Amino acid sequence: MKTNKAFTLLELLIYIGMAAILLSIVAVIGINILLSKARLAAIDEVSYNGRYALDKISDLISNASGVTAPVLGASSSSLTLSTAVSSTNPTIVNVSGGLIYVKLGSATAQPIISTEVSSTALTFTNLGITGDPAAVRTQLTLQYNNTSNRAEYNVSEAFATTANIRTQ
Repeated sequence: MKTNKAFTLLELLIYIGMAAILLSIVAVIGINILLSKARLAAIDEVSYNGRYALDKISDLISNASGVTAPVLGASSSSLTLSTAVSSTNPTIVNVSGGLIYVKLGSATAQPIISTEVSSTALTFTNLGITGDPAAVRTQLTLQYNNTSNRAEYNVSEAFATTANIRTQ
């Protein structure tokens, strides 16, 4: 008696169907990993630029000798600092075309954030009290420049800090 040890057509179709389902699941997981990686890269870029901009602005405020604009109690999208060093006096921080610029004295303004992100809001508030060293609150919002219009690149984050002028 001879027995046939081959698969039947029905068994073959079941195995192919199971393999297709398994491959579909693996493909969906792989696509989700790639999309998550892209989103995390955008989040990292926005966070890095926001922290760097706040650190740079805080350092400029701390080393300044005074705040020219905004005046006490006022807010502005531009910050003008006076410094004791003539080559950096005045120091101006402002936003233009979505980039945050720092201008030291008569030098050319330099961007302090990358072109991968843009500033959608920048506000300086002079919290100083007459007779005391000035305190300036800096608030900014950065968003990732989503040139490809992909949903995973829609990243925006708000940052804030307050810095005081050091007493000499």
